[in-house]
Amino acid sequence: MSLRAWLLALALPLVGACGSKTALSRGERDGGMDAGFDAGRRDAGLDAGAPRPDAGPPGCERSATIAFESSDPTTVILLIDASSSMGEPFGDGLTRWQAVRAALTGPGAAIERLEARVPFGLVRYSAVVECPIVDSLPAALLARDGIDALLVDLPGGATPTAEAMAFTRAELPRLRGAFAGPVSFVLATDGEPSGCDGRVTSGNPERAAAVAEVRRAFDAGVRTFVLSVGAGVSDAHLADLANAGAGVAPGQPDAPTWRADDPASLAEVVAAAVDAASSCVATLPWPVAGCAAEVTLGGLPVACDDPDGYAIDGDRITFAGSACRAWESGLPAVVRPGCE
Repeated sequence: MSLRAWLLALALPLVGACGSKTALSRGERDGGMDAGFDAGRRDAGLDAGAPRPDAGPPGCERSATIAFESSDPTTVILLIDASSSMGEPFGDGLTRWQAVRAALTGPGAAIERLEARVPFGLVRYSAVVECPIVDSLPAALLARDGIDALLVDLPGGATPTAEAMAFTRAELPRLRGAFAGPVSFVLATDGEPSGCDGRVTSGNPERAAAVAEVRRAFDAGVRTFVLSVGAGVSDAHLADLANAGAGVAPGQPDAPTWRADDPASLAEVVAAAVDAASSCVATLPWPVAGCAAEVTLGGLPVACDDPDGYAIDGDRITFAGSACRAWESGLPAVVRPGCE
């Protein structure tokens, strides 16, 4: 199959001239990606792999061709709930914990597929007397074996999600290691957050605290993607976490969430969440006003502010989901700053 046919098979959302959205073949989705990451801005020089501006007048006729080699891969920090309930059966002879391990570090799974170019780190959290109990690995390339080793044993205990998020945010300079690009969190949990003693108090302030910590991470420039392992997380709380992680304002469409009820579907949703988190980012030779740009991959237009499209913040462009994979495969990206 040609690259062009492969990209079409990915069902990339289509847009009209100069960034106007016309049709999304996989369904209109407006959850959007926020590309407002402040860390790690790259020099937009014209050395090999950097964006190449084409001469021409302002407006739609000016363009830049961006090679994948100029990208700043997003560092992905995995926050994995290691509470006692993760030891419950999940189907196919696996516990929830074992299914998460297989979905992340099994042969051909999310980390193995991306570890050569995407730095992965890990925070495994629970609480037993100490709160939170955290085992962590700073981000690294080729991180599968190290992460897999930390996913062998299940510590058990409570689900202090708010405290684990606060720890991860505070430790971010260490956890991101030497990688200067943007950072995303992927939070995988099988239940509602609890207090450090494992209890949920009246009015469930633990839920509000977890949402507040996810929002603080977003305000610090870190997007959080959330998935539920089983049915233990309510739809409302899952949406609240995801919306806080994406900076969704009241009245805006909800951010995407993922839920799995068996090992097979968990492998799919983990892959989808990690793909969404590991966006491809590059610096343009000039700033662009958001969706005013016209962006193509391999000659096919790409939608703005879409989980499988692009987002622009100033002179930084982010490709997400299938658009990121298509760019990674070698399809050239061309950006035109918009019609005047």
